[in-house]
This record gives sequence, C-alpha cells and structure tokens, in this order.
Amino acid sequence: AAMIAALGLGWFESAEICVNQFVAYDKEFVPVPENVNRYQKLFTIYQKIYQSTKELSHELLAFQQIEN
Repeated sequence: AAMIAALGLGWFESAEICVNQFVAYDKEFVPVPENVNRYQKLFTIYQKIYQSTKELSHELLAFQQIEN
C-alpha cells in the first residue's frame, strides 16, 4: 500500500524505481523437488487448522492489543 501511495503521489518516476527503493532481497528459498508433495500435504493441514482457529487467533490479537 505504501508503494502504491508513493507512486500515486509522484515520488518516483516509475514503478521499477519505487520497487528498488522499497524492496530488499536477502535469501532465496527454493523448494526441494522431492519434498513438494509433502509441502502440499502439510499446507493442506495448515489450512484446516487455520480455519478451525482463526477466530481464536483474532480474539487473542485483540486481547493483546488492549493489554498493550
């Protein structure tokens, strides 16, 4: 959102210049081809867990924000 705003305000001559200013790359993580199937299965499990716990996660976040 900040990049879009900066572009809209004319702070940068192009999107490419804006991206180069905002984005920094450190490490690149590449999936191990032999493990892609395992990653997909694990992600499916994660999605089920998230659907079951997202309301609790939002409640905990709200509680933490009140306490701080």
